[in-house]
Amino acid sequence: MPIVQFIAMGDRLFALVERNHQLDVLKGMLRNSAGKGCVVLVRGPVGGGKTALLHAFSEHAADVGAHWVEVAAGSSATGCPGLLDQLAAAVGLPGGGPAAAVEALREAAGRVPLVVAVDDLHRADEDFLAPVPELAGRLSAAGVLLVLVCATAPGNRWGAVHAELLRQPRFRSVRVSPLSPAGVGDLLHRYLKAGAPGSRDVPESLAATCHAVTGGNPLLVRAVAEDLRAADRPDRAAPWKGEAFTEAVLACLRRCGPDTTRVARGLAVLGAAASPGVLARMLDLDEALTGRHLDALAEMGLLVDDGAPAFRHPAGWGAVLSSVDPGTRAGLHARAATARHELGAPSVDVAAHLLAAGRAPGPWAVAVLRDAAGQAVNDDLVLAVRCLELARELCADERERAEVTARLVEVGWWLDPAKAAGRLPCLTEALADGRIDDHDAVVLGGQLFWHGRIDEAVEVFDRLVRDHDIDPGADAELRVMRLWMGFSCPALLPHVPEARSSRPATAPAVTTASEAGLRALEVLNELFVEGPRDDLVEEATRILEVCSLRHMSLGPSRFALQVLVHADRLEEAGQWCDTLLDGADERGAPSWQAIFVDIRARIALLEGRLPDAERYAREALDLITPRGWGVVVGAPLSTLVQALVAMGRYAEAAVELDRPVPPAMFRTRWGVEYLHTRGHYYLGTRRLRAALGDFLSAGETLARWGLDSPALLPWRSGAAEAYLRAGEPEQALRLLAEQAGRPGGRGRRLLGVAGRIRAGATPLAERARVARAAVEDLEACGAQLELARALACLAESHRVLGDSRRARMVVRRALHIADVCGAEPLVAELTANSSGHIAPAGEPAEAGRDAHGIAALSEAERRVAELAFKGHTNKEIARTLHVTISTVEQHLTRVYRKLNVRRRTDLPVDLELPTPRSSSWSDGAQVEPDDRRSYKM
Repeated sequence: MPIVQFIAMGDRLFALVERNHQLDVLKGMLRNSAGKGCVVLVRGPVGGGKTALLHAFSEHAADVGAHWVEVAAGSSATGCPGLLDQLAAAVGLPGGGPAAAVEALREAAGRVPLVVAVDDLHRADEDFLAPVPELAGRLSAAGVLLVLVCATAPGNRWGAVHAELLRQPRFRSVRVSPLSPAGVGDLLHRYLKAGAPGSRDVPESLAATCHAVTGGNPLLVRAVAEDLRAADRPDRAAPWKGEAFTEAVLACLRRCGPDTTRVARGLAVLGAAASPGVLARMLDLDEALTGRHLDALAEMGLLVDDGAPAFRHPAGWGAVLSSVDPGTRAGLHARAATARHELGAPSVDVAAHLLAAGRAPGPWAVAVLRDAAGQAVNDDLVLAVRCLELARELCADERERAEVTARLVEVGWWLDPAKAAGRLPCLTEALADGRIDDHDAVVLGGQLFWHGRIDEAVEVFDRLVRDHDIDPGADAELRVMRLWMGFSCPALLPHVPEARSSRPATAPAVTTASEAGLRALEVLNELFVEGPRDDLVEEATRILEVCSLRHMSLGPSRFALQVLVHADRLEEAGQWCDTLLDGADERGAPSWQAIFVDIRARIALLEGRLPDAERYAREALDLITPRGWGVVVGAPLSTLVQALVAMGRYAEAAVELDRPVPPAMFRTRWGVEYLHTRGHYYLGTRRLRAALGDFLSAGETLARWGLDSPALLPWRSGAAEAYLRAGEPEQALRLLAEQAGRPGGRGRRLLGVAGRIRAGATPLAERARVARAAVEDLEACGAQLELARALACLAESHRVLGDSRRARMVVRRALHIADVCGAEPLVAELTANSSGHIAPAGEPAEAGRDAHGIAALSEAERRVAELAFKGHTNKEIARTLHVTISTVEQHLTRVYRKLNVRRRTDLPVDLELPTPRSSSWSDGAQVEPDDRRSYKM
């Protein structure tokens, strides 16, 4: 049933709900009006059921034989006849004039009870209302019952007429109030039951929710019922956004009058910030009158009445807003922005209206948008970029436009580096015209470098030096840029100007993002030059803590996190990485998410969690496109390829290596890292000379740049392994010795990997000792895949020396770790080489002494021994078993004594049974070989 017909006919179809008292009052006045006459005013909110009550009373009047005359109030501007003219026409005297019409009504009232009803008086203009008081007195004296129906509608002229009516001796007012929750349920039930015979009662919860949404307005309740019937789900949650509900809300507004409608629309535009004062200024209305309009809307059921104007439900807000055309809505937002700006609202709140308006109501708008972008940059990057885009569009001054563009490039990079790159030509042109300052020029140079436009970056930095003295305000940015270029693109470093002011001898306290970024880069640079140290790790951790606590930019945290990674503090690095990922996600910064996911991939690779490394690397390449990664694409791509190679998926690795990359990448350290990774691919596919070529090329480039740091890239280990497989052990030993002698070349991971390679070039008598030392180093740093490789080397050493028992035990452990890592080639190699030498699972050890010793272990000792056998460090065992590291050490000491062994590599095979690959220490889901993603440059 169409909503217009439903509204007009609904009350004739169904009995009134919670209106019996009002109807009884009207019936009583009709009985008492014979010969006396009286005036009754029916008042209530729009949609409150006044007209329905009038219809019910008209039916009662007909039943008792009364004569009914009804006229409709209106405005002469809309062509509505006046009140007296309508009365004259009603009694058949169109030409007799008002006096004759009254006389005719008097005569009629003398024969039968007579009721004259005037509906919708709140819609009448002054001409229509003017004769009402006098007519009311004359009709009352003539014995006529005059029923006037008026909705609560402030701002019209009805108030003065009402005051005159109060002076009538036989005047009565009848109030129609909103329905109670029980009344709402009753009305819903009546309508739904009549529309669907046999339907169940309306649940109380539905009735209560409907009352909360409609405020008990019968028209809105019936609209909800209509939507429920249309949705055919009367016993489920109501579809508050249904068509009938929206039309009913708009019908209420049409009946209210233009000013009340304007207030409702203004409230819909302002949202939670609305108040009578703001609305009055926005709409250019009197504040007291605005408050009365709000009261009327609350009484109507659209607003809550708790001191702060707000829509009861988003559906009501949406219905009102849908009635405003885009042009009018934009104008309202512009007026809202002006009103809120004049009243001192926060810039972010004012900017929201400016964005919706898409225009500048005044010259102050650009400054507000820029300030709002600065406030939003740490919490809502999308809003920050939108503010800057609109500010750039509205700028009249070209210099200011260039400044905004520079900020837009800087902030826009966090959302989409590829899109930000599209604005770089405008910024380069602005630099040439002298329209940006030194800070923005440094930002431009860094962006050009990121996107592989290194020659243009050189021009930018050269122009800074050539054209003028550097602004001291750009000192911090210059220091950061020089440090970053120092280990990222040394060829660009000579072109980056020196900072003008000298840095204090001691590092200041980190209080700003610039200071944090500078200090983090200094620490990272010191690590690459001198190697990892505990004090550098502590400083990096402090920077991470300060940045996290103060909600700083994520940039400094990125460099501090890399310090932990390059220092082999992988567990702490992983925990911080997860925290930073959460922060990037909360801020909605895809670029930062991608950077931290890439670091997470690197951590997983170093820990030996190959499927996780692959998953994270692919995720990093999905978060921002390879084009958006620019020259840094070599980082996630290298991790992905190394993970695939270690898992034996060489064809997939070849596909990834075949992806196009920016040529400029090879002028950066990420290009060198890419060569190093390709060398490992060639090593895995037994192309030894090609592998050597890449490893040595990477080393020569790093040496030329002055960046030959094993902590940055241990290329000598890869080259040494290639030499060893090629039958040139002397060259391998030479490179390993060189690496150990360089600053940072004696980290536990580097020593462990080098020891495993060195064992292959060591005489048989010493090979097991060297391999065992490598195992101990790798156990200490948590490098599981490298540990498995070292164990394989140790097992082979035992086997060649004829110690089959120890070989069998070590192979068993290596197989377990390699399987958990997902290193299929290593698993296959261990299985093939150990054929006939591994005892079946559960088979007793050869020596009865071992079996007796295992039986003597306590449950706690056995759990510790099992985890140690699997390769867990003491710290990992303590965390897994929820004990202290000291307790673990004590248990291991007793285990070694009872089993008569000296170290964990000698633990017997009988300690544990094989476990599936889904080990508890792997924090990511396994990635199946066919779970592949591709990307395009």
